[in-house]
Amino acid sequence: MKKIQLITDSASDINLTLAQECGIHVIPMNITFGDKSYKDQYEISTEEFYKRLKTEETLPKTAQVSINDFQEVFSKYADCDIICCLLSAKASGTYQNACIAKNMVTEENPDASITVVDSNGFTYGYGMWLIYASKMIEDGATADEIVSFLEECCKDTEIMLTVETLDYLQKGGRIKSSAKIIANVLDLHPILYTEDGLIMSFSKVRGTKKLIEKLSDIVAERIGDDHRIAVLNVDAPEIGDKLKESLLSKIPDAEIMTSSVGACVGVHAGPGAFGAIYRKKDM
Repeated sequence: MKKIQLITDSASDINLTLAQECGIHVIPMNITFGDKSYKDQYEISTEEFYKRLKTEETLPKTAQVSINDFQEVFSKYADCDIICCLLSAKASGTYQNACIAKNMVTEENPDASITVVDSNGFTYGYGMWLIYASKMIEDGATADEIVSFLEECCKDTEIMLTVETLDYLQKGGRIKSSAKIIANVLDLHPILYTEDGLIMSFSKVRGTKKLIEKLSDIVAERIGDDHRIAVLNVDAPEIGDKLKESLLSKIPDAEIMTSSVGACVGVHAGPGAFGAIYRKKDM
């Protein structure tokens, strides 16, 4: 039986140390500040990224993984059963590039086994399931079982998050300047969520003190029978800890892992954003 090799992009926010422990190959997205590009996590750390994000006048740009990068990695593991789970195809061309690279590699090597999974999600919305998938491999799961697990989990995974400031969403063209001004005047904070591979508006909360309580209430109401949760923070681990505590008070049997959001989502959410990832129940 072939060895199973998990592959993902750095937008999954699996840090390289954990990735190595779990046997997951992380292919970096590219981050550009001005005229200088860096390979996410490999050439610029998440900490360094946020230091620069806070001081740069214009937002950095992130770029999808290239076809050549996928082809190189797929060829490296051509003797394995490759399972590659990636950022939502609706948000990036990364998934499409992986599919093209898969066809190129299998044309040269018909025995190669490559499955590319569209997570339909962001950050730990698929990163957490890859970590669990690595544990399944250790326990002897087959490639088909792993693919089914990832597809099933990603299908009903929801991200619920909020941002500290609308500055980064406005700079990135996600909202209009007038909307930011109104929100600031009224002290409104948006709660956002993922739906069908896109980030959408869920509700608004007035004042920062109510945000953690409101967000954990929403998660407790919407979570399904699977109580595995990932708590996210954007350069704000102390807020992540408070959200974790609030969630455990409402979902005592929750199994919670924590993650620092990287550049691909953090560039738009901005420092201070936080949220939770979970499998939602049928609504």
